[in-house]
Amino acid sequence: MDNFTYAAFRKFLFSDRCTEHFAFLSRKEIVSLLTDPLRMEAFMCLTCIEGHLEIIADLQVHSLHTGSLFLYLNSGLVQLKSCSEDTKCEAIVIDNEYLDEITKDKEILFLKNRNTKVNIDHHLSSHMVGNILLFQQILSSETLESEMSYCQTMVDTLMICYLERINQIIAEKDREINLKKFHQHLPYERFIRKLTQEYPPKRKTKYYAQEIAVVNDYLPKLVLRQTNRSIREIIGEYVTMEAKFLLHYKKLNTNTVVNRLNFPSSSAFRKYFMTYAGISLKEYKSKKG
Repeated sequence: MDNFTYAAFRKFLFSDRCTEHFAFLSRKEIVSLLTDPLRMEAFMCLTCIEGHLEIIADLQVHSLHTGSLFLYLNSGLVQLKSCSEDTKCEAIVIDNEYLDEITKDKEILFLKNRNTKVNIDHHLSSHMVGNILLFQQILSSETLESEMSYCQTMVDTLMICYLERINQIIAEKDREINLKKFHQHLPYERFIRKLTQEYPPKRKTKYYAQEIAVVNDYLPKLVLRQTNRSIREIIGEYVTMEAKFLLHYKKLNTNTVVNRLNFPSSSAFRKYFMTYAGISLKEYKSKKG
């Protein structure tokens, strides 16, 4: 799968708040990073401090307001749909290897889940993020060698506390789920999971019906009832997001993208892109420079 590695992310962002293991993003950096569809080998906590913004993940729009936190769990494509000028937000992006290292003896179950949105006390969130940043600044300064180990331990501990607090909130949220409603949504959830985690994404409805064990004619009706959109439209949107990711972040040429996404020809891909992106491939490339 063509992911954007954490190292590539750091190079792309070129921020003085990028460290070897994690990075703090400002609103400007979040907008810059997520304007186009992105899939990266990292964990991201995005907090809405004030205002309102929308994130697309797993082909679902997550609406964030003051105190909302969006968690990107290295699963599928994510993109910023809208973010007003007066919105205040921040994010932490954590390298997967560092995350595995500090949580290997911890039961932080949400890290095994999927992209999600939760509500958290943003004052608590900002306070914890501020402490992590403070200790990281100490580490980055001319710290005495004898203090380096202590400061790094504090950074790791604060990061774990932050993750465990989010884990606790999600666990409480999960206990409130109506199981009957959950089972009604299960086939659709399985379809979305299959679509967003299969690589390259398949374009045939019949394939997904077989994979999630439902009648072929039932799946389009189910998707339409759940989303008010056709299954072709949803598949087309995700395939197009994948194409944009490969073109913009991976810098692949059209022929390579055609091969990666299993299109029979370049002309078939261009027609498909125009249909579901609402813009020609040439116009998209010109717009992105």
